[in-house]
Amino acid sequence: ENSDKVVFFFKAYENLPRHPYLEKSVATESLKFDCLFLCFKEVFVGESVVRCSAEFEQALKKKTTLSEFSIVATTLIRDILKSYLQLSRQLMQQKLSSEITEEIRVHLNGLIFKGFIREIPYQHLLAYPRYLNAVCYRLEKITENSQRDQQKLQEISRFNRRYWGSVMKRSEQGPVVPAAENFRWYLEEFRVSLFAQHLKTAYPISAKRLEKLWDFK
Repeated sequence: ENSDKVVFFFKAYENLPRHPYLEKSVATESLKFDCLFLCFKEVFVGESVVRCSAEFEQALKKKTTLSEFSIVATTLIRDILKSYLQLSRQLMQQKLSSEITEEIRVHLNGLIFKGFIREIPYQHLLAYPRYLNAVCYRLEKITENSQRDQQKLQEISRFNRRYWGSVMKRSEQGPVVPAAENFRWYLEEFRVSLFAQHLKTAYPISAKRLEKLWDFK
């Protein structure tokens, strides 16, 4: 049974869609190798850059934590994939307008896509369960008040268009890594504040704050 589950998640990862805005620029391998990449990067490198043999030796001293971290990280990835698949099925089954269905689909595929394990810093992956719970809550409440959902969608959409438009334009000049840009994650927190306020945001966020943050971007 466990082996069947492992195979299921391997196939699910292989079948993930490409990033909706960065289809060709995200590297990826198998679920196994991308998880290994994440674990080695987080344990041995983290936010630092190894520049010499002494720093490399210092990084190797962390090897005792690798097995512990790998268990935590792979469990997180498994839970993220499981939630994503459940939400994808729910989105297909739920009768929503084509506009809302497409917006949620693009949003989900901007979080979970081929190579997301390599692309997304671990500190942000830790927030994924909350982001996905917010989508789940939105889907539960959307039938109760679709007009209210539409109003909230308009709020987030104008910032989405502005930010991802900027990403696409800049990508024509060279590589762009949205996962390393703060504003990309401000958008996720803003979504939580709009659609699932009870889940709480990592920091205060609002449309007014986003306007100011964009001005200083």
